[in-house]
Amino acid sequence: MTKYTIEGLVIGIIFLVLGIGFFIISKRKKSQAVIPIIIGVFLIFIEVFGPLSKSQKIVNEVQGIDSSQVYRILLRPSTSTSVQSLINKEIVVTNRGDVNRLCLAMHHAVLVDDNFLKSSYSGCRIMIELKNKKNILFAVRINDQATALELNSNGESGWHYAKLEATEFGQVLKEVCK
Repeated sequence: MTKYTIEGLVIGIIFLVLGIGFFIISKRKKSQAVIPIIIGVFLIFIEVFGPLSKSQKIVNEVQGIDSSQVYRILLRPSTSTSVQSLINKEIVVTNRGDVNRLCLAMHHAVLVDDNFLKSSYSGCRIMIELKNKKNILFAVRINDQATALELNSNGESGWHYAKLEATEFGQVLKEVCK
């Protein structure tokens, strides 16, 4: 369970408990107590059964990637308007040495708080194509001091699963992009 999952569950439980408490102690307008109950149930649902329930699985996939299962790695320019793209055109990495180095660097990635690497940075999108036809998508954010891997449902956007510090990955990525 990631930190974000725990936070979401705690907030959902707080809303649920407050809503039930208001419902019990309210003599009139019990319908107003339904709103925090609905919010609490919704938050708990998306954390346990919804798209955010995949957070830890996706973090484990990225940190435990087996380079022998990687067909190729696609580096694509960032599509975000708020990010300066690290590359101008798509780069396809098939060289086994580069694939192995990038995968090894992902093994050393560490889960960090969402506030990590908030200052100016450049970035790109990564799609790792596995031999079993599955893809792993994420965004990379790099500045002079650090690198972050942003794990989102659509690579660069969508449901936010986690952020990993991966400075070694950034160093290898810069070498591969040359």
